[in-house]
Amino acid sequence: MSKKQPHLNRTKSSPHKKDEKNEESIDKDLEILKKFDLDLKFGPCFNVKRIDRWNWAKRHELDPPKVVKEILEKHTEDPKYIMSMWNDPVVLPQTFFKNKPIL
Repeated sequence: MSKKQPHLNRTKSSPHKKDEKNEESIDKDLEILKKFDLDLKFGPCFNVKRIDRWNWAKRHELDPPKVVKEILEKHTEDPKYIMSMWNDPVVLPQTFFKNKPIL
């Protein structure tokens, strides 16, 4: 007599969906960082690490967004996150010409 295994309602998520969610999360994080870069209230950002700029703004009581620091602390080794968008010659044109062909 064989025992029947109980049916478990597990939904298998495809790796493709996980990649999409991860990519959406990355895009959202980078969009938040771009907004931080564009806000002059937090001081200069050219040639300054984002975390240094965030700390500078905090020291000067400018109330930088906590979510920015959380994102930066998760990605301490990734160059896309470390420096502002103004330090990357590839990112800059994409920022201003998003969804528009560059001629």
